[in-house]
Amino acid sequence: MRKVELEETFQRPILRNWQMVYMTLHGTALNVYTVEKQRGWWSRKERHGPDISPDSPPWAKKGTLERRYSLIHADVGIAADYRR
Repeated sequence: MRKVELEETFQRPILRNWQMVYMTLHGTALNVYTVEKQRGWWSRKERHGPDISPDSPPWAKKGTLERRYSLIHADVGIAADYRR
């Protein structure tokens, strides 16, 4: 799930809803894809097994490429200003 906070440096986006995206990481390239929801008769059945999880639902498939980010010189840390 992704939520857009800023579009430009000081411009808030019009729609700030949570969106489901499909992300892949290849080396230092982070690719963000849209999600194609594929539902059918098999999605209503109870499924058990190691490949079915909330993080990898069987009905969510990779769609079109939306953005590509380079993670060269990226730094990750805990957001000190996030209160929820």
